[in-house]
Amino acid sequence: MTQCPHWVTDLHEDARVCASCGATKGFSGPGVSLREIYIRAALPTIVGVFPLLFALGRLVQGDMIGFVILTVLAMIPLGVAGWIYSASKQEEKWWR
Repeated sequence: MTQCPHWVTDLHEDARVCASCGATKGFSGPGVSLREIYIRAALPTIVGVFPLLFALGRLVQGDMIGFVILTVLAMIPLGVAGWIYSASKQEEKWWR
């Protein structure tokens, strides 16, 4: 059994909310589940893939400058997605 860190009451292993104090379990905030983090990281990933595909098309055509510029532009949203995804590697905490 786990305990609520705020009221030190016993909780079930799968509990998401403490009945005594109302604290919720989450990754980067109260109630943020692993699925929500994956959904939040999906949009910047999709936005970053399109310039990357266009960059590969420019590379096939022999336009190296266009390839470099589009690749750099693609790295911005892909970096944001990686930063959001890194929150899933943290431990879940109890938030009030």
